[in-house]
Amino acid sequence: MKPRIIVTLVVAIVSFSVALPAVRHVLRTTGNHTWANAHLDLRRLQQRLDHYRTDHGELPAAERINELMAEEWAGNTEFYDGAESDQDIQLSYVIRSARAERIHLWDRPPIFKMTPDSEMGFGFYLEGDDGTSLSAGNDPDDINSWDFDSVAYYYDRLNRRKEAINVGVALVLALPLVLIAYAVSGRFTGGSNKAQQGGAGQPRRA
Repeated sequence: MKPRIIVTLVVAIVSFSVALPAVRHVLRTTGNHTWANAHLDLRRLQQRLDHYRTDHGELPAAERINELMAEEWAGNTEFYDGAESDQDIQLSYVIRSARAERIHLWDRPPIFKMTPDSEMGFGFYLEGDDGTSLSAGNDPDDINSWDFDSVAYYYDRLNRRKEAINVGVALVLALPLVLIAYAVSGRFTGGSNKAQQGGAGQPRRA
């Protein structure tokens, strides 16, 4: 391999290796907490419903909870206006609190389900950004109340995007040094090659 190419490659590797950590440090952020907040708020919703179970001995039917959630998201307040019993009043509080939480990622209501995956035996989940769930809360893009790792899909995607930006900026920063190294090394290696060629062309003296 020609010396000029070797020098340029070395400079490219070194400059990029220095630039990338520097770019990561400068462009670092505290992170997007949107999905973690959604998980935590689903957990709070789960805990409020557990308090309902403690106070009244049992949970409302799953169909009832999901029906009321859908009505809340549609802006229907008929259930709250007609709530008179302690059970209905407390359930209306649980349902309305979901609307106030940070779980409006796709403007679809959280879905209640009974599940052994939760220590409480039930939980809530959000269908992911594709709008469907084939596993009732355990798809890679679903966010649920029983598993914090359910948010990993979004953070992995975010981190890949951030790293692509970091690599792009580091390459841009390293490029001028590589071009300078290529130009400067060409002068030295070019002059050396000419000297060698000139010496080879002279006849040897006896």
